[in-house]
Amino acid sequence: MHNRRDGRCVYYRVDPRGMKPLVDWFGHYRAFWAQHVSRLERLLEDMDE
Repeated sequence: MHNRRDGRCVYYRVDPRGMKPLVDWFGHYRAFWAQHVSRLERLLEDMDE
């Protein structure tokens, strides 16, 4: 990671290849939460009936 200061602002630059583990982690939990939110939604709809 590299940074550059310009007055009060600091600009950061990262190597995108280093972000792959984070992107993979988000992808895993995106699928996890989508499934669980859908199940919660169905449960709440059943409770309304």
